Amino acid sequence: VQDARREHAEKLLLQLDHRSNRLQQEQDTLVVPDNAALSDLRGRLEVQEQEAQELRARLEGHEHELPRFEQDAREAQQSVEATSAKITSLDARRAALDALQARLARGENIKAWLEQHRLDGHRRLWQGMRIEQGWDDALEAVLDERLNAIAVERMEIDESWWSEHPPAKIAVYTAEQPGAGSSAQQWRGMRPLASFVTCLDSAVGVVLGEWLNCVYASESVESALELRHLAGPGVTLVTREGHLFTRHSVSFHAPDSELHGVLSRQREIDRIGEDIAAEEAVLEDRRRAAEERDLALTELRNRIASLRSEIGSTQEQAHTLELEVLRLSEQADRSSQRSMQIGHEIEEIAAQKEQEVEQREIAVEQLDRLRTEREDLDTKLREGDLAYRRSEH
Repeated sequence: VQDARREHAEKLLLQLDHRSNRLQQEQDTLVVPDNAALSDLRGRLEVQEQEAQELRARLEGHEHELPRFEQDAREAQQSVEATSAKITSLDARRAALDALQARLARGENIKAWLEQHRLDGHRRLWQGMRIEQGWDDALEAVLDERLNAIAVERMEIDESWWSEHPPAKIAVYTAEQPGAGSSAQQWRGMRPLASFVTCLDSAVGVVLGEWLNCVYASESVESALELRHLAGPGVTLVTREGHLFTRHSVSFHAPDSELHGVLSRQREIDRIGEDIAAEEAVLEDRRRAAEERDLALTELRNRIASLRSEIGSTQEQAHTLELEVLRLSEQADRSSQRSMQIGHEIEEIAAQKEQEVEQREIAVEQLDRLRTEREDLDTKLREGDLAYRRSEH
């Protein structure tokens, strides 16, 4: 029995040694956690997360600004469109007035006669002058059909229109022989009507000097009535309403021809032209401002798109690092846990081996004792057998 116990103990010890060796080999092959690498990865992950947080803060700020930039761009474009619409309206008004003025210049009732004598393209008197606002009727009353007089370079007997008279009243003027012009002196406190006129070319100035000579502007009918008695031969007083006073007569003015309003329309055309020029300057500034705001909006949108892309890339890198940190952490945990488990098992094996060695030693001691006892019994048996044999003989 003790021998069996010894053999069992030795066999078990051998198995424990094999198991201990296998565990030791496994422990030697376990991946040692690289704490430095893991710490570096965690540091890089923290940097990536901080960078992503800063990028998100910048993105949030830009996205907060985006509605204001879009509103600014819309308002700038609306301002451009409003100014463009105003210019279009002004231009349409001017075109309509130009068309009306051109129709008057062509003279629809004598158009064929003008074309026949090649006078249809000549400038008209009213096109070469401007009069102060409020005195249009006065000038129309004095000049009458001469307001639409045709400018020619010369007046000679060989002109065809001497023999073929026009079918309506018409006047022709030339500046080939400049005159002295009208007097610019006041008369009885009244300004010459010519002083209210601005001539755009010398020919108009010359002929108006003749036609408006001794014509004075009266601020009121009362003043004209009072001073007409002092007017000499050829002197005419005209009121704003166009009423003409001489020493012995008065001619009341009424708009009875298509020329009425031609001067005020021309003044309006000029004013519209100035307005259009001013609005075009404003439009240029507003277009520039709109372009700047569109550019600012585009740049902001590009920055937002770039930040979103950068955030996505940073988050992707952070996710990759996070997975790597998780993998190494889990690997380190598994390795550490397995190492501790192996250590416990080796300790258990060592304790078990110690017990089995003790049992083996006990069995060996028992075997030695039994052998000694057996040897003693064998000796005593042999001696007894020898004594018995001797006693029989």
